[in-house]
Amino acid sequence: MLQIYYLTTNAALRRVPMFLVSSSDGMTPATDQAGGQPQIQTNFGSWVNTAATLVGGTDGAYYVELSTSEIATFGVALIKYKGAATAQCAVPVQFVAFNPYEPHCLGLDYLTWLGSAVAELTVPPTATPTPVQILSFLNMVMRCRRRTIAGYQEMYNDAGLVLARWPVSDSGTELNVSKIESP
Repeated sequence: MLQIYYLTTNAALRRVPMFLVSSSDGMTPATDQAGGQPQIQTNFGSWVNTAATLVGGTDGAYYVELSTSEIATFGVALIKYKGAATAQCAVPVQFVAFNPYEPHCLGLDYLTWLGSAVAELTVPPTATPTPVQILSFLNMVMRCRRRTIAGYQEMYNDAGLVLARWPVSDSGTELNVSKIESP
């Protein structure tokens, strides 16, 4: 199902592709339908003509560019077209509250730094860490030097500074590790 961000002003992202074929054999691409009038049905309402008409036609490939008012409602829609000599084509569309073409709009801002160098933490994460701080800290826990002395385990960053420490106790049968503290 095609997803369209319901607030997009980018006309190219409001285009709904349609592949049209001849109704006589169901296979031959339709090449004379540019300017044809598709219809839209939003959230199972009534069918209405789209604001725009079909564009394209090379090898049966067309698109209709929906208007901002046609995509302004959350939910689903069907875009259909049936010409005199074409088989009916219907394309399901979902209008969503995020831009499916921009990962950071899904809360995935931090994909941009994957594969690149991330600055090492110099202080422990706060009680409400960002995803970057969490991933950076977990990476450091796995790769950085740690030592246990006087009832504490300490973790060092690459510069040799204590980044975090946490109390540990060992009763001989149970190892207790407490909450991370600042060094």
